[in-house]
Amino acid sequence: MIQVLTKPKPLTDPHDIIIRGCRENDLHSQEQLYRQFYPEMIKICQRYAGDIDGAGIIFNNAMMRVFKSIKKYQHDGKLGAWIKAIVINCALDHIKTTAKLKETSITIITEEIPVDDYIFEKISAKEIQFAIKELRKQQQPSLIFLFMKVSLINRLEKL
Repeated sequence: MIQVLTKPKPLTDPHDIIIRGCRENDLHSQEQLYRQFYPEMIKICQRYAGDIDGAGIIFNNAMMRVFKSIKKYQHDGKLGAWIKAIVINCALDHIKTTAKLKETSITIITEEIPVDDYIFEKISAKEIQFAIKELRKQQQPSLIFLFMKVSLINRLEKL
């Protein structure tokens, strides 16, 4: 039986050494990866979180996911794009969990409140957008979600 010896694959990506180390759970490699992508990814996290504390939580959770799933990285695309996708998914998860924590109970009023029939003709979309922007940042996602839900219900009722 003839055994063919092959050369190891040359390291073409500058991240290959770090990736290899992360796959072996090398703390130094993990720290290098964390520090290398921190400046770019923390900006994305801050856009989603709205503050630096939330951004830090999102980034740390994302990097934990990166380290847990680095063995699945196939070099199909750029490492930064792969990490960015994980960061965005973690940011969306963070928004969902914080929105659930911030939900407040809604009191349903059964009595009919008199409303001017032309009230919606008197207010413009820009005025509504301005009012939403004036709300605290914590309330904005809940209100936008509520508008989207009402809009979806209205569309389904028309079907």
